[in-house]
Amino acid sequence: DIKRSTVHICETHCELCKQGFDLKLESASGVISHYNPSVDHLFYSAVQLVKSHDILAILLTGIGQDGAEGLSALQNAGATCIAESERSAIVFGMPKRAAELNANIKVMHLDSIIDYIKKFGSV
Repeated sequence: DIKRSTVHICETHCELCKQGFDLKLESASGVISHYNPSVDHLFYSAVQLVKSHDILAILLTGIGQDGAEGLSALQNAGATCIAESERSAIVFGMPKRAAELNANIKVMHLDSIIDYIKKFGSV
């Protein structure tokens, strides 16, 4: 189950599912992606949950564009979405692509992202 103040690391494809009033992170099978785990798959699975849960999605440093389309879909659904800035990202590929796809995604330095997470989680 997804709990406050807990970090979950996906070693393979994962998706968020609703379990009663709570959220659960589950392994996903049959995902077709060049990336494993697929950030886009995880983000897309959360789109349907935005109406019933406060969702904060963050795309950090990375090569390519995995996660960019999913983050944009979450932003369009009403989630709070952040992409790491070029100033702090070691590789600006993934967050750059997300910001290009959707101008409403907040772009922040890693230090500011950490502060934002702390405030978001305390509400």
